[in-house]
Amino acid sequence: SLTGPFSLLPAAQTVPQDIGLQARPAIHSGVTVIDRAVNAALPAATPAASVNPMQVLLLLAAAVWAAGAAALLAYSLFSALRLRLRLGAARMLPPELLPAEFAALRVSVLPGLASPFVFGVLAPRIYLPEGLTDVQRRCILAHEAAHLRGGDPAVKLFGWLLLCMHWFNPLLWVAYHCFETDMVQRCDEFVLQHM
Repeated sequence: SLTGPFSLLPAAQTVPQDIGLQARPAIHSGVTVIDRAVNAALPAATPAASVNPMQVLLLLAAAVWAAGAAALLAYSLFSALRLRLRLGAARMLPPELLPAEFAALRVSVLPGLASPFVFGVLAPRIYLPEGLTDVQRRCILAHEAAHLRGGDPAVKLFGWLLLCMHWFNPLLWVAYHCFETDMVQRCDEFVLQHM
């Protein structure tokens, strides 16, 4: 486990490795109030039973976690494939229609698109809505190019995979939302500084 100078739980190892095999399972967080509340709820082993109730609870918890992670990953894959199909209607913007500093970018225009975005990790492409003025296109391309320059598509994918694995943690959902907001604001600040 990772340790640091500041922690909500002072103990280095809160949950023992063999908690499922203990006759009287208990955690040791270093916070007496938490220890009492949690330990009172943990089931004790029953000698007459063939299996420790704690082992059953841990197995059920692991199954719920695995089902949640698998469902979120499957939904993500389905959404990405559905978006990829929709992006098939996009038409590539010729480099000569782009400002010189953005001529190396892969840019497509998609009819009916609400807002621009970058899609793809290995060969990312910028998708723009139709009907943009030259000034709007230049500002949007500068923003999206800042995302590419920072490696944001790969970083965002890595963050999403972490979120899929820790789907049960509400703090990670909040952190992911803040992470996305910070990423967009960083690109906006870059554009404002350089244009």
